[in-house]
Amino acid sequence: MKTRPIDVLVNNVGVLLNEHQLTEEGFEASFATNILGPYVLTEELKAADRLAENGLVINVSSGGMYGSALKLHPMNRTNPKRFDGMHAYAMHKRAMVALTRWWNQRWRGTPAVQVMHPGWVDTEGVRNALPLFRRTLQALLRNAAQGADTVLWLADQRPPPPAEGGIWLDRALQPEHEFSWTRKSEHTPADLADYLEGMSANVSKEGKPSWFTSSS
Repeated sequence: MKTRPIDVLVNNVGVLLNEHQLTEEGFEASFATNILGPYVLTEELKAADRLAENGLVINVSSGGMYGSALKLHPMNRTNPKRFDGMHAYAMHKRAMVALTRWWNQRWRGTPAVQVMHPGWVDTEGVRNALPLFRRTLQALLRNAAQGADTVLWLADQRPPPPAEGGIWLDRALQPEHEFSWTRKSEHTPADLADYLEGMSANVSKEGKPSWFTSSS
């Protein structure tokens, strides 16, 4: 049965782990969840012609990404002795911003891709991973509806992706960087895409189950 193409895809999954974990494929678990999984899902949906040409992909990043430059190999810490869950999360969310730029360059608006961050929201993830942070700033945390507002606004209003990049917050475009040192990276968005593609190809070569199976 033929289904309608997806008009809006929201890549909202995210996890901050305080303890090191590996997936059965051997990836660090938060890396697989935060950036590799959304990359593979979106790429395979695109390849299967399941994303509407005039549709929209919305990548949900985090204000945590302001604390990291774009990095590649450190995103997937398979050695537990060198694992820092907060730093890993920041790297993954920075990568989501760079990936947005890459998809817009590559796909040229078919579909368009936007990236946003919801501010600090009182989610189960914050309660479990950052209890001290939550207790300290609980009065300032947003509820789920406030966190989702810009996602829904982007899906409804469809502003064009900014040519010079940027990240949406509270329906307004904000800079991708707050600190000059996070601009300094030896890698490009294209390098990131090549890295993630190589990681996903390794899964396929090992004969692991597909991340996405298109329906007939």
